[in-house]
Amino acid sequence: MSAPVDTGALRELLEKATPGGWKVVIDINGRSCIQGAGSYSVADFYQAPAGDARSTAELVALTFNALPALLAEVERRRADEAELVSMLQRWNALDGGSWNVDRHARDKAELKSDTRSLLAKVKDSGSLSPRSFDNRDRSST
Repeated sequence: MSAPVDTGALRELLEKATPGGWKVVIDINGRSCIQGAGSYSVADFYQAPAGDARSTAELVALTFNALPALLAEVERRRADEAELVSMLQRWNALDGGSWNVDRHARDKAELKSDTRSLLAKVKDSGSLSPRSFDNRDRSST
């Protein structure tokens, strides 16, 4: 398993990098170059035996331009995951400790409501695939 993505470090590098809107251009020598905002040259790519220089340049430019949205998506999904784990921990703790039928029923009703709200939020955000929400109605449990 690979190490988690360090979104903070990536954001720092992104802020220090040549401003966005990177695009690939071909210079007068036929090299693939990446230009940033204001026509600043960011990088030159030379033809290499193992790869296509233009494709590599396009990949780098596309990745850089997509990075802010990708980082936001990773951070949003991590927040959703933390909320879901917290909810599971609350469900797990429901039967722990001193058990009282009235408190149990009240806590369970509150958890069911909170769970529905959280699932709706996560579903609307697109964090979970539609397959995660099947047609089985579990509201009676």
